[in-house]
Amino acid sequence: MKAVCGQGHSMFLELLVWCCCSTVFGKILGRHFNMSYLRTIFEQELTEFSGGFINGSVKNRIPNTTNICFPGIRAGSIITSAPFIAMAMGSACTSAIPKPSHVLLAMGLSENLCASSIRFSLGRFTTKTQIEDAVVILKEAIINSKTN
Repeated sequence: MKAVCGQGHSMFLELLVWCCCSTVFGKILGRHFNMSYLRTIFEQELTEFSGGFINGSVKNRIPNTTNICFPGIRAGSIITSAPFIAMAMGSACTSAIPKPSHVLLAMGLSENLCASSIRFSLGRFTTKTQIEDAVVILKEAIINSKTN
């Protein structure tokens, strides 16, 4: 009897662990897909409006980060025109250095295109409304930057 009872507890424990792991994994996967979805909306709105393009792979990347090039517009001008949007030129590790991103240069972008590129990151609590609001602000910043 004890062996049968022990096996039952073992199976219950395995099932409990599996359920907990699948729930946690499901939440992580859900956040991943949500951030990817929001990032895609953000990218489509801005690239279609500005004629810009995404730097890097559109398939193999993390879900919360994008780097968009706005050809013919200085990234600094957009950043200055939208001070309440968190964004930066270059990669995360070199955003304080006023030189073209070595990562973007290695990807084959010219110095001018590097100077027109901005990195955006979404947080795990970013909402669709926040994305929509940011897009409106950034579109206005792009218009202002084109006229200056």
